[in-house]
Amino acid sequence: EGQGGFPPHRARHFGADDDLLVPDSFYEDGTPKYCTCWIALTAATPDNGCIYVVPQTVDPGSISGDGLSIQNPNAIPPDHWGLRPSPTGQAIWAPNSNAGLRHVRAVPLDPGGMVVLSHRILHWGSQGRADSALGPRCSFSFASAAPGFEDPYIPYKNLPYPELKLRMAFAAAQMISYSDRFAILPRRFRKYVRMFRRAQHQFRSKYRRRINGAIEQLETSSAEKETQKGGLRC
Repeated sequence: EGQGGFPPHRARHFGADDDLLVPDSFYEDGTPKYCTCWIALTAATPDNGCIYVVPQTVDPGSISGDGLSIQNPNAIPPDHWGLRPSPTGQAIWAPNSNAGLRHVRAVPLDPGGMVVLSHRILHWGSQGRADSALGPRCSFSFASAAPGFEDPYIPYKNLPYPELKLRMAFAAAQMISYSDRFAILPRRFRKYVRMFRRAQHQFRSKYRRRINGAIEQLETSSAEKETQKGGLRC
């Protein structure tokens, strides 16, 4: 409640190698090798928050990579979207002109409705109205990747039905992973860490390192804030 969705993003962006790797992330018939399934548990509308997308027809980087929009923005039509450097230096996805905003499409869903998104479609979740009669929007999502494109975080031997302990550890790890976007109360954070570490040996090493890195970063940030508070009290 009171939270907004993720800002504009692609589910998979390959950084400096974007232009090189994007074509290989699709099959020859155009089917993506990675998809996200987003399911609404409550009504998801523009009023209480829903998914918004930029059509592929005005987002050339979705298929060819975002390199051109960074290197030569003027080569892209005014109403097309691309990756841009912001005034703060952070890269953001934005249209070349205000005309590009008219192409944005809302994807409202009834409870139980689902939308499947390619890993390259530019999308975000909107901020719902605080006084919406529909109440907060609730949803969950999961991703599916082709074998060989991206390994699952949990080894295949534990799939398709991981034991409850491992599923709970995975849910806790994901909460830790997204803590830079959604605030976590300290007591909940500590609980998530305990749940993850009880089963961390059952995750793939790359994912295990990522979550432990996030934990270390959060603990360091929290310690620094406490130190600053102490200094202010002195």
